Amino acid sequence: MTNKSKSLSINKIKPLPLKLHRFVNRYRILIIAVLLFILTLFYEKYAISVLLLVILLFYEEFTKREYVIRPFEVPEVLAEKGFTGCVIVNQIIDKIYEIKREAITSKELEQFGTEESEALPEIVVPGVGISLKPILRYFKAKFSPYKPISITGELLMENNLIYLTTRIKGKPPNTFDPVEIDNLMMEKDSNNIKNFEYLMLQTAIHIYKYTQPYILASYYYSLNKNDNTMEILKEIIRDKNNANKAWAYNLWGVMLNDQKKYDEAIKMYNFALLEDSKFVHAYLNLGNVCCDKGDNRAAKEYYKKAIDLDPENSNAYNGLGLVSYDKGDNRASKEHYKKAIDLDPENSHAHNGLGNVSYNEGDNGAAKERYKKAIDLDPKNSHAHYGLGLVSYDEGDNGAAKEHYKKAIDLDPESSNAYFNLAQTYNEEGDYRKAKAMYEKVVEIDPEGHGKEAREEIEKLPE
Repeated sequence: MTNKSKSLSINKIKPLPLKLHRFVNRYRILIIAVLLFILTLFYEKYAISVLLLVILLFYEEFTKREYVIRPFEVPEVLAEKGFTGCVIVNQIIDKIYEIKREAITSKELEQFGTEESEALPEIVVPGVGISLKPILRYFKAKFSPYKPISITGELLMENNLIYLTTRIKGKPPNTFDPVEIDNLMMEKDSNNIKNFEYLMLQTAIHIYKYTQPYILASYYYSLNKNDNTMEILKEIIRDKNNANKAWAYNLWGVMLNDQKKYDEAIKMYNFALLEDSKFVHAYLNLGNVCCDKGDNRAAKEYYKKAIDLDPENSNAYNGLGLVSYDKGDNRASKEHYKKAIDLDPENSHAHNGLGNVSYNEGDNGAAKERYKKAIDLDPKNSHAHYGLGLVSYDEGDNGAAKEHYKKAIDLDPESSNAYFNLAQTYNEEGDYRKAKAMYEKVVEIDPEGHGKEAREEIEKLPE
């Protein structure tokens, strides 16, 4: 019934809808400028407002790294069907944001935009009529270390095959394997649309590979494509100029932790801290791996260190809740989980933790509600499904209990607890063949833990 959350880190709030997210990201300077102008109207402090606005504009433009995706060249026959160069660009950007939303990381996405979004805002200083636009453009071109990186490409059609080439400034061009498109049935054939969307996804993946590879690694990790993930992480670490090495070591550690290679995971987390001594996610994951090893005292210190660096870190309080729960201190555990939920009401692991405490106290009703809430927030929370299995079993509903145990196993094939309790349920129902299969699975997964008990149960089974 553990309920740790891997710190890659999972976003603390639901992401904005895609279009709204892109609008806010693209026009945030103007939004803040409008707010400053409103303040000016109320307080009539033009000089201070203008100064703040100029500082904001210069800081924002000088420190942001931006990738500008320019219209792709497309064959006329596709343009006539509505697939213009600008449409292609927007579809690629949509896929870029979709990948970010799927990636298990809170690392911020550097800005992607079009030629339209690249345009600087036209802001005139009140009272004197001087535009800041040419001044800002001049200083950015001369002194900013971050120049917009241009991305473009072209599509070619030959015998109903589309070839797409992507060109990223400073990188070699890449032509993808062609996809088949019947240009005469473009808007009707669902296979055409799927092929085209696949091509857009591959383009977005290629762009990430050469612009923000860590987010791509996190995306592959979310798809359980560990080989792809490791290939990218090693490339990041080998690159002397890559600033994301701490993130790469951290994710490598998480993957090792998933494989129960705890000592190797600890080594990776410490490498992350060598890159960045204040990297909160590494401290959180060191706490997690210490919990897995049964070293709750060390885990507690790591979680506290994470809170020292980030006092509003919900996952760190969730970790402290788990440590207190393992010690049998339900009161302290409940306080930590509630603090985690106060900081992040959508922390599925903390709701699951409170469910565990309630179940431990014999309050199955409260436990059931917390487990359901955890699943509502994260349908992939295997621990909450396992908890609902325990509650259903206590209520005498073996059918529901088995379904929840099976769901927990689907989500976490290494859950020896779920296998063991599923075996026990089959055993009580007299289905000894299935019970034996589940007990054997427990022995395979956890030979030194639940496996010992499972072997004893196998010996008791009727021949």
